[in-house]
Amino acid sequence: MIRYSGKVKEVINMEEIDPRIKPILDFIIPIEEKYPGLGIPVLYGVLSIMANKSVMFIGIRGIGKTRLIDLIPNITGTIVSKWDTFTYGGFHKFCQKISDADGKVKDKTLVFKVEEFSTFSQQHREHFLTTISKIISDGSFRHITHQYYIDVENCKLTMLIAIQPRIYSDLCSKYTEWDSLSYDRFTKFVLINPLRTGTCREEFHPTLPEKMTQIETFDIENLDLSCLIDLFSGHVSRGRAEIFALDYVRALAEFLGCNNVEQWHVDLFYRLFHPYLEIFSLLQEAEDLDSPVMVRSSHLKLLSGIGSSLDYVPKKELAELFHVSERHVERTARELLEKELIERYPGREAKYRLSERFRRFFEMYRDGSLFFLDVG
Repeated sequence: MIRYSGKVKEVINMEEIDPRIKPILDFIIPIEEKYPGLGIPVLYGVLSIMANKSVMFIGIRGIGKTRLIDLIPNITGTIVSKWDTFTYGGFHKFCQKISDADGKVKDKTLVFKVEEFSTFSQQHREHFLTTISKIISDGSFRHITHQYYIDVENCKLTMLIAIQPRIYSDLCSKYTEWDSLSYDRFTKFVLINPLRTGTCREEFHPTLPEKMTQIETFDIENLDLSCLIDLFSGHVSRGRAEIFALDYVRALAEFLGCNNVEQWHVDLFYRLFHPYLEIFSLLQEAEDLDSPVMVRSSHLKLLSGIGSSLDYVPKKELAELFHVSERHVERTARELLEKELIERYPGREAKYRLSERFRRFFEMYRDGSLFFLDVG
């Protein structure tokens, strides 16, 4: 079996592993050896590109968001670009590089990577929103002036955005368009990483499987997608959740080199990714029937802090980490306890850890048993 010691050290008896999921291990293990706890999130980024689904990786400073985005490899047939700010001038230059002879950017598959959204000014965020919302929704965008010629037609766009909890909450509360786009087009991957052991600055580029496939059509009548539809319903509308479930499970089957989508692909996807996606769903709330559904940055931040370890984290340590009072930590922790996301130390000292079901996931991730799935 696979054995980890903080990070992946060795693989013992690979014959025990179902060969159908070996491509996942071949991809994840080299990442885990250098960046413990980022292998599965990076895989989610790859599948998001393959499924043409945008994702926001939400996490506190120093948890590995930037490295995660950087580790997601380019996929053949896509045009990948990184953005640390956004202007029409910059986008005009980008379009010039990839345009056809007539100046149009047509029939392209684009991937925009934003390693830290906090670098965008307010004006740049507005321009960025205007542009990407049109491309994601309609496949097109036009901005033609005496200075710039931007004409995007029939293009697919996948966004991979690393964003801090406070900035995510601010965007959705201040910009109705961002709230709508986030709810309708993005999954929100809450980056919790209790397996992280330190900072690795070594340059590394993960390698994709050699034998990935393309599945044009598949029979969905024999698939029970209910667990994934429920999972994605906390991120997008119920009707769109089924589309997300189908596209992501197809992407996983293609990553594994399969020629058809089967129930075990559905079960495997849920097993690998449900904690990160479910956490966001559980954190959503509305003040009343007239208020929008929101996720509070204080909940995201404190949960990320508590989730930085599998052990109990003292209240005092959390207060120092976020530069707030211990009373504020205790009040926010009480709300997370009500949502059953964390649990409190049974003794007198106030300290917290992830709830048992989420902690068990990361324990299985660490010791390798997560990948020993009876996939039928």
